[in-house]
Amino acid sequence: DPALAARTGARCLDGSPGAFYWYPATSAASAERMVIYLEGGGECRTADECAAWRGGSGPSSLAFPPSRPLRRGELSADPLVNPDMHDWAKLILPYCSADMHSGTRLTPSAALGGAYFGGHNLIAASLAALPAQPGFFSPSLVL
Repeated sequence: DPALAARTGARCLDGSPGAFYWYPATSAASAERMVIYLEGGGECRTADECAAWRGGSGPSSLAFPPSRPLRRGELSADPLVNPDMHDWAKLILPYCSADMHSGTRLTPSAALGGAYFGGHNLIAASLAALPAQPGFFSPSLVL
């Protein structure tokens, strides 16, 4: 959401708006349980590192698909694969900020080649946007 990115600084390294994927709980028993998955991916600390990171696969949301299938393991919706949390709500935050989800910049860094570092802003904005998502209930248990 470009307006959300402009208001909150929830941006990827290249300045494109950050994104999240929301999967509501699939049972009433787990309506107030949620798993948050912060995707990993590395960082950059110098202009050269940021330029190299930009050349990789993750500094932008422009190629993010409109939806993402849940991966196997702890995010799986299959009760045989994930018996404890298969029906919990899931918030997936793809990694695109090169700041280990900790950046709070609202403007690009001239010293680092115009890179934005808004990973923390993206987490905060995603959590703030959840109440407007279909099937959202205020969670009482979050992993």
